[in-house]
Amino acid sequence: MCPGARTARADSAVQIPPSRDYFDVGLFRVAPYALAIAGVMYACSSKQELAPPGGSSSGTTTSGGGNAMTGSTTSGAGAGSTSQGGAGTGGASSGGAGGTSAGGANAGGANAGGTGGVAMGAGGINFNYDPVGGAGGTETCAATEVKGKKAPVDIVMAIDTSGSMAQEIAQVKANINGSFADVLGQGGLDYRLAFIAAKGTGTFQMCVAPPLGGPNCGNNPPIFKAVTQTVASTNALSLFLSTYDNANPALNWQNFVRFDAVKALVVITDDNSALAANTFDTQLLAKLPSGMFGTAMKRKYLFYGIIGIDKNNPALTCATAVNNGSVYQSLVTLTKGAQFSECEADYSPVFKALANNVIGQLSCDFVLPLNDPNGKAIDPQQVAVKYVDAMSNATPFPRVNDASKCAGVGWYYEDNNNPSKILLCPAACTQVQSQSGGEVKIDVGCLKG
Repeated sequence: MCPGARTARADSAVQIPPSRDYFDVGLFRVAPYALAIAGVMYACSSKQELAPPGGSSSGTTTSGGGNAMTGSTTSGAGAGSTSQGGAGTGGASSGGAGGTSAGGANAGGANAGGTGGVAMGAGGINFNYDPVGGAGGTETCAATEVKGKKAPVDIVMAIDTSGSMAQEIAQVKANINGSFADVLGQGGLDYRLAFIAAKGTGTFQMCVAPPLGGPNCGNNPPIFKAVTQTVASTNALSLFLSTYDNANPALNWQNFVRFDAVKALVVITDDNSALAANTFDTQLLAKLPSGMFGTAMKRKYLFYGIIGIDKNNPALTCATAVNNGSVYQSLVTLTKGAQFSECEADYSPVFKALANNVIGQLSCDFVLPLNDPNGKAIDPQQVAVKYVDAMSNATPFPRVNDASKCAGVGWYYEDNNNPSKILLCPAACTQVQSQSGGEVKIDVGCLKG
């Protein structure tokens, strides 16, 4: 017993369960009796006194009926409770059974600041891992930096294969690999592409050659899927809806697209739609699983049209088209997509522009990593974002609560309660898009235990 110390009650003594040979503490294995001895030495050196159960002495706050020590960093907590303490001079303290302690800096203790280091309770030993450190403390682990990964996009194209579309079909075949898929890949997008069209090598059929497509006009999982369905002049929107969850696996593309991906729907036609834009939007948003295409308040799809518009005046119909596609234009406006003239003789610039628009739409959306490269779960509250330019100069982007708080460069979570995407504020997005050779880096902070 320490000289001058008051005799502690038996039920307030630290109990070490005999069933464990050791306990893991970070990278070390420690015998329980070593911890008990350390606790006694600490109590003696600081001349602390044990308070009666459920009580607390000067300078501490106790929650849950645990035992608190005079002047200690952490105050004891009862089973399942959480307590907070102030700055102290010791390293380890004894608390209630199973309690989790949170406190300030411990001079010379197990942790410098943070969540109170090591807490020992009558019900066992609970090791709290604190990544950041409390006031006056320092970090107890190094941040892990990962390259920002752009949000995934799943593209579904419906190609009108009616009798007036021979030239357009030939241009799609000639440019889908080099002018579209290659540009998407060079833009760093994680993409998938499905075609809804009559499949084959005929004039009014679609065949996507390798490397995007598979052999014999077939699929190339997981990147490309051919949905074998003839598309007439005015039914492209209806076919998006009917093939999505079709019972026929050859037509179904529900299992091909990913829930967390932005969907880009593309129509290539010289005519208009028989289905109204608002009807299509309502029915698409209602598709299962709920939220696959977003909601009316926050859509998760973009609409694109290579349609019969005059490239200088969308209100006019171009020379070889039947209609300017006003329904498709409405969907482009609704979803902030883009439209191009289908009357162009060369689709190479059209597909490059389409690919670059998709890249631009997603160039400021990044996937929040769930784990570090070693599989450790990250804490979303410890994430930091920066832009590193071609000269390796880093610009930190501060986090704001949501898009309405963007007053300069910054970023925010798509959903603060369940974060999965990092979205850049407009000023930060402009900086990223206007410079070449740089990249967004995400510091995932210290890792959860």
